[in-house]
Amino acid sequence: MEGHPEIYELLINGEVVLRYRSMYEGFTAQERAKIILERIRNMGSDLVKAPVVTGRINGSPVVLVKERLLITVTEADWESNNSTGDGLAKVWAENLNKALKNDISRGNSVPQSQEPQNPADNGGTGDTGASQPGDTTQPGTGENTGAQINATAEEIKMLELINKERAAAGVAPLKMDNELVRIARLKSQDMIDKNYFDHNSPTYGDPFTMMKNFGVKYGYAGENLAGNQTVDNAHVSLMNSPGHRKNILNPNYTHVGIGIREGGPYGKMFTQMFISKN
Repeated sequence: MEGHPEIYELLINGEVVLRYRSMYEGFTAQERAKIILERIRNMGSDLVKAPVVTGRINGSPVVLVKERLLITVTEADWESNNSTGDGLAKVWAENLNKALKNDISRGNSVPQSQEPQNPADNGGTGDTGASQPGDTTQPGTGENTGAQINATAEEIKMLELINKERAAAGVAPLKMDNELVRIARLKSQDMIDKNYFDHNSPTYGDPFTMMKNFGVKYGYAGENLAGNQTVDNAHVSLMNSPGHRKNILNPNYTHVGIGIREGGPYGKMFTQMFISKN
């Protein structure tokens, strides 16, 4: 009805995190939604690594991430929620922090992969990260399907879950690689020690640089990350994420290193490093 503000909702994994109104004089709810989603995209991993907090800009209550504006709480918002501006901003910040923590604990991070390409091609960025040529020379590392590998029971279980998915998809199983296991464990432990969750490590750089610095040569490479309490839940969440699922089922990969470490805010950190040796 004319004169009544529209209602719009921001959902994360199907759960309503923000329910807000259009401004009486200004943007519609749809226009606000586009602005908020664009800010979310621009903030990227800061939404995961930095806490969502409240504040004020020009006297208006706001929700911030690393001092960057995410959403302004309008009078229409707090009146429709029978709250105050500062009170509603606090609720929204708490909802976002909770939803983002749950999201990352289910392993829903942005996966990265690299594929070989024509050296004249500049590559690009997207859901699978930047591309660059790989070196297909095989490193002298140990490999196995899990039975005799120097891996923990949980790491072997995750390999078995991965290969079960690959078999169902008609894709050849992955072999566990000793050196990749060691590197993946280092990455998981680094995320715990340095309190971050990201493909780019302050210690080792991006996963592809890390692999190369440890002497791993590959034709294709990719990395999945998850934070969770159990192997089964981490695996399910990764398979439910299109980018992570693509890495798990990628027929180009021949070997994997799985590193699981106890600790961090999610209980355990999981790193999966995939390569092809073909």
